[in-house]
Amino acid sequence: MIEPGNVRTDFTASRRDVQPPPGLGDGDSGDNGGGDPYAAMVAKAVGLMARDEANGVAADDVAAAIAAILRSPHPRRRVSVGKAGERVGVIAKRLMPYRLFERAAKSSLGV
Repeated sequence: MIEPGNVRTDFTASRRDVQPPPGLGDGDSGDNGGGDPYAAMVAKAVGLMARDEANGVAADDVAAAIAAILRSPHPRRRVSVGKAGERVGVIAKRLMPYRLFERAAKSSLGV
């Protein structure tokens, strides 16, 4: 399994934003503001993801890791390719209790 983390591609520029369903945020949903109650959190999280993607590992590095695995007679079951912080996150997910990891992951996205 290849765990690439954030990769610099045109994915970020090609992302399509999803609009809230009709009726959400029109004042009738009890959000007291007349707007989407999640809009600010979504914008912040997507902005952080876009930044991380722009600063991610080169696609060529991921392709090289895949090629090396395909050539290996005894490949590792999991291969992490990416920036050091993301690679630490893969290890942390395996070692930390689920709730603690999820809290840290949410915090890293500002939600």
